[in-house]
Amino acid sequence: MRAPRADAAAARVIRDIRVRLDSAALGYPLQGIIKVRMRNHTPQNVRDLYDALAAIPHALQVFHVAGVDDFLVHVAVPSAEALRDTVLRHITVHPAVRSTETQLVFELRDGSGLLPVD
Repeated sequence: MRAPRADAAAARVIRDIRVRLDSAALGYPLQGIIKVRMRNHTPQNVRDLYDALAAIPHALQVFHVAGVDDFLVHVAVPSAEALRDTVLRHITVHPAVRSTETQLVFELRDGSGLLPVD
């Protein structure tokens, strides 16, 4: 049986546990990163756009970042046409979006993570 202190410590560190699905096996073999630049950066526009990007069908992750780009949207789609349509139907139509740039993901590997592996 685990000690209550150990359970409390784990609860502070473990955010969630996920299952990662094989997107290609599910019919979404193409992955892309869509870089999004905002037109104006009011706090409300940032929140609204962030919410809209996270709600895009087949969005795997959305990053709010510093630098030239404001958001990175990682998506999995069935085809290049679907990737284009995702950008046109869900991103460039948002009034806070100034521009986008889309990159194809050739391969994805996990990093070493936060905890040391001995």
